[in-house]
Amino acid sequence: MVMKKLNIRLARLIKNSYGQFIAVITVIAVGLLVYTAMKMAALNLESTLNEYYDITNFAHINTEVVKIPRSGVEGLKNKYGITNAQGRIVFDVPLKVEDENEKVTIRVISLPDSDEKINDVYLVDGEEIKNKNKDILVVEQFAKARNIVVGDTLRVLINERQYNLRVSGIVASPEYIYLIENEQTLLPLPDKFGVAFVGEEFARQSFGFGSSYNEVIMTVKDEDHINNTEDKLEKALKKYGVKKIIVKENQLSNKMISEEIKQLQKMSQIIPLLFLGVAALIIAVMISRMVKKDRIPIGVMKALGYSNGHIISHYTKYSLIIGIIGAIVGTSLGMFLARAMTKLYLQYFNIPILKVNFYYKYTINAIILSSLFCMAAGLWGGKKILKILPAESMRPEAPVSGKRILIEGIKILWTRLSFSWKMVMRNIFRSKKRFLFNLIGVSLSFGMIFITLYQLNAFFYIFETHYGDFQKMDYSINFSRPLNVSVVKDLNHIADIDHIEPKSEFPFEIINGWRSKVVNIIGVKRDTIFYDFKNIEKEKIKLPREGIVLTENLARALDVGKGDRIIINTFIPHREDVKIEVKDVIEQSLGINA
Repeated sequence: MVMKKLNIRLARLIKNSYGQFIAVITVIAVGLLVYTAMKMAALNLESTLNEYYDITNFAHINTEVVKIPRSGVEGLKNKYGITNAQGRIVFDVPLKVEDENEKVTIRVISLPDSDEKINDVYLVDGEEIKNKNKDILVVEQFAKARNIVVGDTLRVLINERQYNLRVSGIVASPEYIYLIENEQTLLPLPDKFGVAFVGEEFARQSFGFGSSYNEVIMTVKDEDHINNTEDKLEKALKKYGVKKIIVKENQLSNKMISEEIKQLQKMSQIIPLLFLGVAALIIAVMISRMVKKDRIPIGVMKALGYSNGHIISHYTKYSLIIGIIGAIVGTSLGMFLARAMTKLYLQYFNIPILKVNFYYKYTINAIILSSLFCMAAGLWGGKKILKILPAESMRPEAPVSGKRILIEGIKILWTRLSFSWKMVMRNIFRSKKRFLFNLIGVSLSFGMIFITLYQLNAFFYIFETHYGDFQKMDYSINFSRPLNVSVVKDLNHIADIDHIEPKSEFPFEIINGWRSKVVNIIGVKRDTIFYDFKNIEKEKIKLPREGIVLTENLARALDVGKGDRIIINTFIPHREDVKIEVKDVIEQSLGINA
């Protein structure tokens, strides 16, 4: 009977403050909508990705070599924890298009004849390769960007010879979920760079590889011990000229989507707590003011025999109802939004299948979390109920005793303030909690605005400093193999060039203790005009005659500094590893190099 009366009063309380009630529900609903949508989108994206990798038999290790015979590939099977190994031929070649001045590159990859393929393609439209010397499969992103359809003919230049190949199918590839050329490419350019698959027989004949390959892709039995396999592979394949060994974790496309999933999961944990924290503060203030306003009714209820527990639970129910309704609304909308978010990500990351599940566990988690926040806020806001006595509640609340504030002791300052400013200062010092709460709220609001503006400016600043101050060249020409320095003179005669410099760039593994990183080491002239080197103290430096200079991010990843010695593990055949001194650490806005 007691609780029934209080529940009727609770319904009236909600009716009389429905504006505030709905406003706080909205805050909680938005927070938990974000939580549910992001969490479920991350889980759906991860499960879709894993299923796609299973369907296409995604490689655990990809090794780039100069040349390896078929017998060398076969010899890797069932060794070092490898379950299967396949060789393939991969080259970047020009694609002839209508506009002769437009440069379009296409990465041609050979497909083995075996039924069990590693990194198998997923057919989106058309059919698989029937004529092994005439048919080609094109990745979906490139086909859409250049309006390529099944039946079109592509003119591909291989070893200065043009091949007219018929597009037999449009495919998706697990290697190119995120279609970028290499680590130096910042954003996808699907109309300028594409990937195509050809028959192995055609690739051997056109590239002149005979029965050899320049890449080996492998699957392993146990991914947890993949580092041991990597070390053994490096030694076993060194005679074939290992250029790079890429494990699944570091595969460029997989790394991009994996990082996106991790960011989604982190954001799904942080954002809801911010919204629930704000909602809890609002509820605490609301309940505190309600208690202050209902001082006389609370005193009457106590006089009639209602206990402190009954009255506190009465106000806590108000906040709990807000939390439960907000959680139900937010999670319900979040589940629908999760599907839309997953679809959006699958357009950005080209995955041709979609797997959407509703994880009700997270809905329950959201309701429990919201309830706990709101109950805590309700209890904190209603704590003054304990101090209200029935007899005293019938009289108006005694005013807070006044006293001199700290600033009044500073006579020079206090005497110069006007009467209105003195009132303001007294209110601030006598209501410190309220002032602090308002101050934090305004600070957070402006902080979020300025972070958004700063990020936009930072984005442009990074590009300007990297491509305007650090790297100053207008063009960079890369060759598929090392060429004689005389090429510089030839290029100078071919085009109208103000200044030209040679450089060498190769991938190496840099090792410091148990830390290691595969990066491109760039060799340039000491008096280069195309690079402006500044150390972390902002001082301009020249490259040393001996030793190596690391970029700041690379030095941090390897935990090394100026004067430390590192090991450079070379992939070049018949070359020993080199121990070298770090001469300096420099700034580099984008990428990591040495």
